[in-house]
Amino acid sequence: MYWQMKYVERIPSKGRVYFYYRRGGRRWPIAGEPGSPEFLKSYQSLHIKFGGRALTEPGTFNALVEGYLESGDFDKLADGSKKNYRHHLDFLRAVFGSEMVKAIRRTECLDIKDELKHKPGRANNVLDVLHKVLSWALNREWIETNPASNIGRYKIGEHLPWTQAEIDIFRENAKPEMLWAVELALYTGQRRGDCLAMRWDKLVDGGIEVLQEKGGVSLWIPIHPRLAEVLADIPKKSLTILHNAYGRPWRAKGFENAFSLERKKLGIRKVFHGLRKTAAVNLAEAGCSDRQIMAVTGHQTSQMVDHYVKAASQKIRAKAAIEKLKRTPNC
Repeated sequence: MYWQMKYVERIPSKGRVYFYYRRGGRRWPIAGEPGSPEFLKSYQSLHIKFGGRALTEPGTFNALVEGYLESGDFDKLADGSKKNYRHHLDFLRAVFGSEMVKAIRRTECLDIKDELKHKPGRANNVLDVLHKVLSWALNREWIETNPASNIGRYKIGEHLPWTQAEIDIFRENAKPEMLWAVELALYTGQRRGDCLAMRWDKLVDGGIEVLQEKGGVSLWIPIHPRLAEVLADIPKKSLTILHNAYGRPWRAKGFENAFSLERKKLGIRKVFHGLRKTAAVNLAEAGCSDRQIMAVTGHQTSQMVDHYVKAASQKIRAKAAIEKLKRTPNC
């Protein structure tokens, strides 16, 4: 009840009783009657702004989030995914908070999409997380239907592969600690976080052992001769292969900021993840099968590989077709 809520002040005035959220010598009015969903939602909105913990009344969205965060479904996510989920769930708690899960309507989910329309990537991610936790609730019979199902996502651009010209510009002008990361990505096909986590002691039998953060896939990738030359030039100043100018292992955010500044300085608009696609394209153009590409990149389905190398595959097939045409008389 309201008297158990921190910072709630009850003030009688002119025959009525008003409730306020009091912090730092200031007061903010709490809407609704004590115990009502409106009151709980108003209180929580104010409380969260000051860093307070969300209420976890049984059946509320807050209780759902707490249950999901303690579940095996959440535990099996990669660390990076857990961080992103928590970030999006904090946003959703501010929206739904003390609202009963069974009272959430589809129109409220659509309102979130509209509210974030100027940030389509974030909108899609928030909706994905909302659908995930509501599916968790559906499986545990909190609700009978998932109101976030079948809501269309915003179309956003893909991560384009780097061109050879862009790679050459980077090789000729980038700082060494930035270039090392690019070479690792090009010749292993791994994501940024997995490249940053690569270690010297995992160089085994002419390859490197990688445990992918996303999905926990374990790989062994042979070292390309070009990459071997790069590795030979990297000072061994830390347990990880990649390190910053001070010889310390990169923190994810620090590397992201430094790499963004470097590529922008060199006039390159492609992002780091595009190098993963470039690696897959290079493997395809070298004549590798989908299964061989998957063995390097760690993709679990050929559909994703097909998506990555679609243009390269078309180019290879087109070349083969024209070669056949050239060998055909009178054509």
